[in-house]
Amino acid sequence: MSMAKARPRGWWYPYIFVGAFGVVLAVNLTLLYFATSTFNGLVTTTAFEEGVAYNREIAAARAQETLGWTAKAALEPRAGGVEGSWPADLVVSLTSAENQPLLRDLAVTAQIRRPTQAGFDQALTLTAGTDGRWHAPLVLPFAGQWEVRVVATRGQAVFRMRDRFVLTP
Repeated sequence: MSMAKARPRGWWYPYIFVGAFGVVLAVNLTLLYFATSTFNGLVTTTAFEEGVAYNREIAAARAQETLGWTAKAALEPRAGGVEGSWPADLVVSLTSAENQPLLRDLAVTAQIRRPTQAGFDQALTLTAGTDGRWHAPLVLPFAGQWEVRVVATRGQAVFRMRDRFVLTP
């Protein structure tokens, strides 16, 4: 007759700890994989240069404030667009510190950007109109959100403005 030795109570407790550590290790390895294989968070490759140039940006903003210029931009729809396109006029009103329209000796450019999709940016050169505003025709390929960046220069004076529009069909 063989006498089998009975297992002591709780013989399986060490396996619970080994299994729990195995689960923790598997989760950590999964998180490590996703942390190293997805977006690394790098937005720019010239972070140091942009940081050094920040003081120039602050000086440019202060110089713009001393000009006292104000600007308002609007998109005015035009008729005659084909399906899936939105023709419009970009209209920018620039006024001096004395609330007079700025029309002489000024170069005005603009960029229209789609902040949600790359590849649809447009560069525009605005012309002075007889109504005291600057105009540029454009055709937008999509409805939705658009950003306009206007730069007006007169000699050494530079004025920048940024605005967003929502184009609804």
